[in-house]
Amino acid sequence: IADKRARGYVMTSQRYVLHCFARFAEREGTSGPLTLDLARRWAESVKSARVGAAEERLRILRPFARHLADVEPGTEVPPFRMLGPAIAPEHVHVPRDDVCTELADRVCDYVALRRSLGHAFVTQELLLRTFARYARDTGHKGPVTIACAVSWAKATTSPDPAHAGRRLGALRGFLRYLAGFAPRTEVPPAGLLGPPTRRKPPHNYSDAEIAALLKGARALRVRGGLRPWTYATFFSLLASTGLRVGEARDLRCADVDLKRRLLTVRDGKFHKSRLVPLHPTAIQPLRGYTKWRDRHRAGTSSAFFFRTDRSDRLGCHAVELTFMRLRDRLGWTEAGRTRVPRMQDLRHTFAVRRIQRWYEDGEDVDLRLPQLATYLGHVDISGTFWYLTAVPELMALCAERFERSTRAARGRRI
Repeated sequence: IADKRARGYVMTSQRYVLHCFARFAEREGTSGPLTLDLARRWAESVKSARVGAAEERLRILRPFARHLADVEPGTEVPPFRMLGPAIAPEHVHVPRDDVCTELADRVCDYVALRRSLGHAFVTQELLLRTFARYARDTGHKGPVTIACAVSWAKATTSPDPAHAGRRLGALRGFLRYLAGFAPRTEVPPAGLLGPPTRRKPPHNYSDAEIAALLKGARALRVRGGLRPWTYATFFSLLASTGLRVGEARDLRCADVDLKRRLLTVRDGKFHKSRLVPLHPTAIQPLRGYTKWRDRHRAGTSSAFFFRTDRSDRLGCHAVELTFMRLRDRLGWTEAGRTRVPRMQDLRHTFAVRRIQRWYEDGEDVDLRLPQLATYLGHVDISGTFWYLTAVPELMALCAERFERSTRAARGRRI
């Protein structure tokens, strides 16, 4: 809870639920790691009769179990929807504001609708409930106006200049929904307070930087142990497949099929799963790592593909800390770069190089981008198109191709 609050999460309801779980475990006299059986018995002990209440408890327990697995090997993480859907549309319960106004009710109904469609909607719910309280405290009456929405969006203490735009962007979806019940509701136009996000361009790794990162990983302590092999192979896989960091960490041995040259990503971002083909050159290093890992004392005690000398899987904080230490040793800073190199920039570099290759080969990039979006696991292809405007190298290739096409068009007219 302290770790999550340090990142800006409120964790009020989650704190209460997790304390309930801790008390249940004490009453059961549980000793040892968290098990699926314990999680199931606790979730099903809920007194609420509403559909999905037990799975809703597991939804809150699941992130804590993943955190616990990093420090206590053997912890079993409840799988997604182990007890069915967390929320059924007709049985959704969303906490109400202290003073139940009509606007607050509409916020609760909208949040319930979005969650019934599979969205987590945690941050958005907090923002919308804040807006409902703002309207109540300022004495707003009647339909929501653009002036009211903008006034609330600007009432933020965040120093981030894009924060007001993000607040207004979160509110626009709700106001479109509200307009179906109150036709006089005014919906702010998109971009009224600027773009909701100002993403800094990713760092595009050079071949020399990737080679230096892998060399540094092989020199990690304990030499001759499993840790150097694990991190060198882990970073190599990120660079050669464009996997998200969490997707690579969560790979299990059964998900890595070297004979078919195929990875299976399960329950990735937005709980999506997909198949990721491997390039033939990636097979031999992965096979070598597998043999070394299985000869090591960590052996077959864990179902996870990546392990270290002291842990049955790669923990989130351990991976991040290891990368930051390697980055510091290599002296990588923001000087001369678009930003400080990050681990996820290996994914961006993979996407950029693939698009660059298509441009150089004369491929129709517009037709190819949906394939790349599927391979990367993008929910919306706009996330893939972003690379075309965010990376100078790709902008230069786009401009060059546009110039060639316009010259050819002029020649045909002549």
